[in-house]
Amino acid sequence: MKLDAIISSIDRDITYHEKQLTSIKNKREKLVDLAKLYPDMKCENNVYCLPSIWDKVSCMRLDRARNGYSYSSMNIVARFSVGSRDLIAGMKIHTDPYSNIIATINYPYKGSKTIEIFDYSKLIPDICPKKSRFVKRIRSRIIQTISNSQLDITANSFDKANIEKLILLR
Repeated sequence: MKLDAIISSIDRDITYHEKQLTSIKNKREKLVDLAKLYPDMKCENNVYCLPSIWDKVSCMRLDRARNGYSYSSMNIVARFSVGSRDLIAGMKIHTDPYSNIIATINYPYKGSKTIEIFDYSKLIPDICPKKSRFVKRIRSRIIQTISNSQLDITANSFDKANIEKLILLR
């Protein structure tokens, strides 16, 4: 192998690493600016969260998440974020806490599958402009999950009577 080929390979590596270093420095500067503006900002799973952002929240994502390392239960969680119009420093910011548990589904080895529904209306403060829409979507997702998976609602679940009535009307 000629020395010119080795030198050009090293030059390519240097260029690549310089680009990576520049990108990391830009990210650091952006985070320093955010830390100055919002000292209460947290980072959770590489997602930036603010507790006082509910007045700008316009997006909600409903997911299923494992309940720790357990395979016999699963949580239904809601994640709230600002929309593309309200980006802060070009970044999508979520509410703190990042994952809000709405319900827990238990899959016992023997017996029937159950769901325990928590008070999801208290998760969203009244200052959120889309609170009523979010509550309707959460209720709809819970009803859909109960119907599709044939789950039994536990006795201490939130709004059990109303949800059972909506399931019957479905």
